[in-house]
Amino acid sequence: MDIENETRTRWLHTMRETWIRLLQAHSHCAERFRQTGSPIRILAALLLCAGIMAGRSVGAPAGPAPGAGMPAGEVVVLYPNQDFETEKLDWGFWPSESRTRMELDTQVVQHGRQSLRLTAVDASDRAFALAGSAAYEPEALYRVSLYVRRDPGVLPSAISFFLNCTEGPGKPIKDRVYPSATTRRRVGEWECWSGFFSVAKSAPMGSLLLGVEHTVGRVWFDHITIEKVGKAQDLRPDVWTNLTLGVQIGEAPLRRLAKHRDRNTPVYQMANGYNDLLWRSAALERDLRDLQRCHFYAGRPLRASLHSRFLESETLFDRTFQAYADALRADAAAPDPAFTEAAGRLKAALDSLDNDLAEARKGLPVASELPSRLGPQPRTLRPIEADGRMNRILFGVWSPANFSTLEQQRFGFEFHSAAPGEPKVHSETATDFSNITEACDKLEQAGFAGTFGMLSFGVHERLYAPQWLIDKHRDEPDFFKLGNDGTRAGSSGGIHSLNYFHPAVERHIKDYLGKYAEFCRKEPRILFYEVAQEAYPGFANEKGMHLVSYGPHMVQAFHDYLQGKYRTIAALNREWGAAYADFAAIQPPPDPNVRRWQPPTPLTAESANFAEQAYIDYLKLIYDTLKAADPGKPVVSRHSALLSRINGARIFQTCDVLSFHRGAPEMNLANFYLNSLNRYAKRSLGYMEDFWGKQEEVDRVWDERAQRRGLEKHVIREGFWGRTLQMKWYAYTTGSYLFEYNGNWFNPRTDLTTWRYCAPGLETAMRRLKAVDWMLTHSRIPPFKLLILQPSASMRIEYPANAPYGEMMSLYALLAPAGLFFELVPEEYVADGRCRLDEFAAVLLPQAKYLPADLQRLLADYTAAGGLMVALGRPGSHDDLARACTVLHDGLRAAAPEADWPSADSAWDQTPDPGGSTARGGFALAHELGDEAFGGGKVHAAQLHRQQATGVGVERGVPQLLGVHFTQAFEAADLALVARHAVFFGLV
Repeated sequence: MDIENETRTRWLHTMRETWIRLLQAHSHCAERFRQTGSPIRILAALLLCAGIMAGRSVGAPAGPAPGAGMPAGEVVVLYPNQDFETEKLDWGFWPSESRTRMELDTQVVQHGRQSLRLTAVDASDRAFALAGSAAYEPEALYRVSLYVRRDPGVLPSAISFFLNCTEGPGKPIKDRVYPSATTRRRVGEWECWSGFFSVAKSAPMGSLLLGVEHTVGRVWFDHITIEKVGKAQDLRPDVWTNLTLGVQIGEAPLRRLAKHRDRNTPVYQMANGYNDLLWRSAALERDLRDLQRCHFYAGRPLRASLHSRFLESETLFDRTFQAYADALRADAAAPDPAFTEAAGRLKAALDSLDNDLAEARKGLPVASELPSRLGPQPRTLRPIEADGRMNRILFGVWSPANFSTLEQQRFGFEFHSAAPGEPKVHSETATDFSNITEACDKLEQAGFAGTFGMLSFGVHERLYAPQWLIDKHRDEPDFFKLGNDGTRAGSSGGIHSLNYFHPAVERHIKDYLGKYAEFCRKEPRILFYEVAQEAYPGFANEKGMHLVSYGPHMVQAFHDYLQGKYRTIAALNREWGAAYADFAAIQPPPDPNVRRWQPPTPLTAESANFAEQAYIDYLKLIYDTLKAADPGKPVVSRHSALLSRINGARIFQTCDVLSFHRGAPEMNLANFYLNSLNRYAKRSLGYMEDFWGKQEEVDRVWDERAQRRGLEKHVIREGFWGRTLQMKWYAYTTGSYLFEYNGNWFNPRTDLTTWRYCAPGLETAMRRLKAVDWMLTHSRIPPFKLLILQPSASMRIEYPANAPYGEMMSLYALLAPAGLFFELVPEEYVADGRCRLDEFAAVLLPQAKYLPADLQRLLADYTAAGGLMVALGRPGSHDDLARACTVLHDGLRAAAPEADWPSADSAWDQTPDPGGSTARGGFALAHELGDEAFGGGKVHAAQLHRQQATGVGVERGVPQLLGVHFTQAFEAADLALVARHAVFFGLV
């Protein structure tokens, strides 16, 4: 690469900033490293960071966005009031119970006189404005463009637009179509969002939905334009564009692939040749990037001609791809001359480049190698211990079995998910697990060292049960989960929403999982067990979400819980201010999903705590049963609702390896949460469902170059967060979400015969992680000096509202990009002494109205001793039983009686109650304040953004008003805080 002039300047700036941040991290964490024994994780970061940063420097020539070269098309109007200009809105709204407001706005406009505004007031809510069904021409291509404006606290990921397609008016929704090849272009304070739609013949009626989900703030939509631009099947994207419009999914592409493979057709032979060239080209790109760095640090920039020649080879690569696509469409009966010629020229170019790269390696200073024990570990080493501790990195795959050989050849995965979690035969008197042995034999023949027991226990809200058990107990009132409105849970295939309070369900869990683990105990190819896949408490049906609120067994368990805690009814009555005759007189309160916000009471608080603990007890029963029968294998969980729906305080009682997956940015916040939880558990972390396309570069899923780099970045980043057990999904999915985000290695446009351009990025990422294998699996990230405290009691008492979670997401979005990394722990860890507040330079509290009295005392003592606490909303006005409590406020006042507490109270009081009618969330209040003095200090920049919150910081017992943009909140109270608190020094 020619690193000259402006390019060289940018390169030096990037590397300088990268090294400065790493050195800052190292210097601030040096003492922690000395205490823990080894600066291993930082050393590993130093080795890999340049590779991640430099990944942007080599690639295919920049090209236009998908569809950029297509004609403007015919502008069509398909919906009433499509530009929101008529006096009547004429748009529908769903769901009707949403508290989000939909209205026309004449003050904030991008085009014409009016725009559509959605104002979200509840971070747990979602809402969609929708235009009635319009008849689209089936298989035609439509470009839909609209202008979007959002408050600063609303992330783009919280906004969506898509079609719900039906067969005709009044028919049920048959398909959901998301825009493909979406682009976003800033126009002043607005963004122009544009994407392509195509509907199927079977469902041509498409309602347009504009959505705002799980956020707080305002979003405006304006100037919707719909253009009909051609036929989707006529598209011919280049090799760098993943355009799924007009692509058939499902079983048909699989059948066509099988035909080519089984008959070894000329098309299949050409595909194999193409795939080999793809992998070789990707390897040369990686080598070129590495050599660029080596030559740069050696003071001898690599010849610019090598970079130019790689770009020339990429042009040949695209020609080879197009020639293959033509041959596939023609179902060529013999090798296509155009493909043969293009592939030959590409091979020659790669051969020449390979030779020149080999010459460029000569004469470089020989790098001192890492001691072997710090790097790659032998594959013969046992990867994972019984308690979940990783001896080395372990990568596996989930995919249809007919792709496993191809994946194994390219990636060298060690395990596959093909082991069944259900027996071959399961009658009331016999259980046959021979199908597990059969699956292990097949996987071993395919080159996999092992597999795992994927057990459907805790999967969503269901679990596996044989039909005879269902038939035997079906008519019992609460064998299935039961809501307090009489709603009963159901089944999906062979998994059922059974009530874990029912003794027959508990017996089934112990009996079946005990037998399964006992069988697998003798099968070394079963490496671990997996449970709790995308788990969540309660149950869902056509009437919405429900808690497990009623039924005789649940009510009895609730009474037992209360009696175990309070011992006597007299003690309970004293604590609650109640007058129950006995425990049997206490009935669970209404389900808050069914009966919306009611003022909480000790009954509702204890009911919520009981439900939270009972659900963890259920997951713990699953774990304990497996470990009792097979103590030699670890248990892995696969969560996606941890923190948002499931409190992690006891989560390591339910697993040895904690895994989590979700789309960005929730996934990013979860990295902090999992790291903090495991800091105290000292187990391991995993990533058992890697859909990289929902993470890095999620807004450019059509851009294969961005996805290759995003894939590398994402896998490496997760490895450095300690998630050293990883499983990749899918080779190919028949689900329609293939159109929404990346979840496949193979190109459906070429009948899955060719790998996608981005796929080799995984091999590069795995190679880099394995180079520092031992360091990643035998080190911990040093503790951070900033703590975000998860307000567990507030989250469960205020359910289903979840303002604290939304605030934690907003804190992440503001702090992490600035290099202010943090610990995120449940309040229980502070209350029981596992986490000490005096270890932190600052403590951030999302809305925490309900705090246990003992925790309030700890927070008051922390601030009185000089700690900095920042609270979004008045903290601790009530305890964890929803009783008024002044322990925290009394402690703060006692520490600083001279402070201007009325002003602080006034600021806190502007934060609305989560159950009130005003906007929820510390980042979503509309008010303005002038400069005010607190305790003799001046508050700077106190003109608040209309959608930003007031917070109050307390240091040494003295309150300071914090407001405006939260990135300046600490400085707003006193600029000297920067000098006094290391949290501002760019901790990483």
